[in-house]
Amino acid sequence: MMKAKKKEAEQEKKIILSIAPRGKKKAVTVVQGMKTFGIDLKVASKFFSSKFACSSSVTGDDEIVIQGDVKDELFDVLPAKFPEIDEDLIDDIGERKRS
Repeated sequence: MMKAKKKEAEQEKKIILSIAPRGKKKAVTVVQGMKTFGIDLKVASKFFSSKFACSSSVTGDDEIVIQGDVKDELFDVLPAKFPEIDEDLIDDIGERKRS
């Protein structure tokens, strides 16, 4: 007997972008919430790596870390590449420490 995926239905569909400091002058962009749209995180990470010419990786359950501050470009790139994501559903929470 399979359990129904209630967590996906209950979760709000929203993408959260934030910047986390990495060292003195460097930063990484953290993208959370792409799994709620049914997007494969590994494919999205590979796309970000080639689009922004930097490294990106899947960390945690629903989190992609992109090296560099590419938060402003993501507001244009995400709705263009993934049509199910509306620009109004992307939320910017600014700078935060990585857990």
